[in-house]
Amino acid sequence: MEINKDNWLTLEDGTKMNYVQAGTGRPILMIHGWTGNSSSYEMFAEPLVHAGYRFIAPNMRGSKPTEHSKYVPATIMQNADDIHYFIQQLGLKDVVLAGHSQGGQNIMMYLSKYGCDNLHSVVLIDTTPANHQAPGFIKEYDDYTVATGYKECGMIAEDLVGYFSGFFRSAFPDASEEELRAFAEKNLEGQWLDETLTLYASAIILDARNFVDKMTVPLGYFYAKEGVLIRPQVNEWFAERIKDYTSYPFPTSSHGFFTEPEHIGSFTEKLLEFLKK
Repeated sequence: MEINKDNWLTLEDGTKMNYVQAGTGRPILMIHGWTGNSSSYEMFAEPLVHAGYRFIAPNMRGSKPTEHSKYVPATIMQNADDIHYFIQQLGLKDVVLAGHSQGGQNIMMYLSKYGCDNLHSVVLIDTTPANHQAPGFIKEYDDYTVATGYKECGMIAEDLVGYFSGFFRSAFPDASEEELRAFAEKNLEGQWLDETLTLYASAIILDARNFVDKMTVPLGYFYAKEGVLIRPQVNEWFAERIKDYTSYPFPTSSHGFFTEPEHIGSFTEKLLEFLKK
């Protein structure tokens, strides 16, 4: 099956966004995470198309080949507006909106601003509506203040490759430091690095918790149960506040479990199970 990768949409500020797509039927719009791109989901295009879905995956601001933003900064808040514009311009209806990590944060911010009009369901993958210490949120985030986040952002700016080589160590524990740095450098070649930092900075202050008040469609949450990066208690927070909610824990996975060979098949099976509900 061939994926059409040469699709372009001019956003409201004149930035040209690239997206990939395949198939027909109900659209499933898959939003990648921080420093990811549309290829994060391409392995799922074939099973989704065979199941009757139209697979669509945009390269969000900060990720090439989408252009560097023309006039507005690359932030989670702006990405939420871009998702809204994207859905409108392509005339999408009855959309399954799916996102991993910061992609899920983009979606929660979108939901908090625009609600569930035109949506069929929502899929969130190992993500959180607030990274930082926030009143009434889970206590496991109490030690991560906004000040801590900005300090971390400064460290990332000083050595982006070093940060990512450390980040990938949990997924590749047997790799050498040289191998991890090479992998990080390769990954960052597909990013606009200044926008990588503005996206991270926006995540530090993100608070999209009020998205739960706008949920009128089913939500499925897929997560790494051991909390490699995102606290598993986020699942409990969602479950207490969302009426039509289903969770899918992956006990032995890393943050990027849906791309790991031992979890791809199970993730695909459970995703299709949720979509058929």
